[in-house]
Amino acid sequence: MGTRKRVTPKFIQRPLQIAGAFFCLSLKLTNINFTMQLALPSSIHNSKLAGLVITTIIYILAIAAAWYTIINLPPYHPLIKILIADIAATIVVFIFSYLLNNSSMYDPFWSVYPAVAALYIFYLLPENYCPPRTCIVLGLAFLYAIRLTTNWMRDWPGLHHQDWRYVRLQEQNGKFYWLVSLAGIHLFPTIMTYLGGLPMYPSMAEASNPLYYLDYIGITITLFAIILCFIADEQMRTFRKNKKAGETFTGGAWKYSRHPNYVGETLFWWGLWIISLAANPTWWWLGLIGPVIIYLLFEFISVPYMETRSKERRPNYEQTTKGIPKYFPWR
Repeated sequence: MGTRKRVTPKFIQRPLQIAGAFFCLSLKLTNINFTMQLALPSSIHNSKLAGLVITTIIYILAIAAAWYTIINLPPYHPLIKILIADIAATIVVFIFSYLLNNSSMYDPFWSVYPAVAALYIFYLLPENYCPPRTCIVLGLAFLYAIRLTTNWMRDWPGLHHQDWRYVRLQEQNGKFYWLVSLAGIHLFPTIMTYLGGLPMYPSMAEASNPLYYLDYIGITITLFAIILCFIADEQMRTFRKNKKAGETFTGGAWKYSRHPNYVGETLFWWGLWIISLAANPTWWWLGLIGPVIIYLLFEFISVPYMETRSKERRPNYEQTTKGIPKYFPWR
């Protein structure tokens, strides 16, 4: 009597293939051949315009990879498809981060994701279907993406620049850096933004009921968050133009929090969650995961990291900011 062959169900074959690819990639990253990295001419490496063109091409390829992944997946729930496509796009960006020896290639990903995810959800809806809540959330996602991406573009000098945090991680981790970069600089923030964006699905796809007070609260918080980030960034940009060495800015929004841009970033995701409660309260537990984790990310990682950096660079930082909350103004 023959032995029955066990076959892996088709609906889990593709995720297993992707997981296997990630595992093989992680093994290679600990002993990677650095001669693969590209040596760009200095005229391109130091040019902001050339850097922006290259970055745009990279993100077009990443979005194309995400779309190719989606159309070749089995009929999963849209949120599962978005997650797998999100990871595929992240891997594409990571490959170019490695080739260009610059993990800052990932920096625009956080700002671009909400708009792309919202656009895909909108694509799934019936033709000519755009109730007020759906249109509002789509608009908020694009407003957030435009604000944060343009802020990054204005400050980013070109491919020769890499975030100081990544430089420090590279110095600390040696040959294991690219594994750290894949997990910590690329995949971890991707998961954070995916979780933060979960409320967009019920808000857009299950948005047939009329707007009511929860919508207005969520919309107000989300808009306030975007405006707060814009004002805080503009105030800091103006200050940096004329600042003296070791000087700390404590004016404008920065007199109410040492990191008002982080406050605004956190409130954006909470606002989306509140809007989702108005659309379909049964999603409350799933949509809550992202805002909570993003708050904890800033509370226990980003804010302490920036505080340590500020104290290292400005000896009078603690005294100058005494009495100003590190994060939310009520703390």
